[in-house]
Amino acid sequence: MTELPEILRLTDIGENRYRVFQPSKTAEGRDVVFSGQLLSQMIMASDAAARSAKDVRSVHAIFARAGTYTKPIELEVESMQS
Repeated sequence: MTELPEILRLTDIGENRYRVFQPSKTAEGRDVVFSGQLLSQMIMASDAAARSAKDVRSVHAIFARAGTYTKPIELEVESMQS
């Protein structure tokens, strides 16, 4: 695969800030973003912020509330170790 799927493409909106792609319809048929989708987009944002200089070794995430398809999702990357 030479191109990333559209769902993994991010829009750079500022320093270490990204807007994620949202399909027009959810695959689950309800207005809740699948956590695996968001986790994948978080990894892509982290990679973009580090300019592909680091590899993912471990992932820890807590989803405190559901994402919605009716509002844009923005990610902000904060480096904890460089």
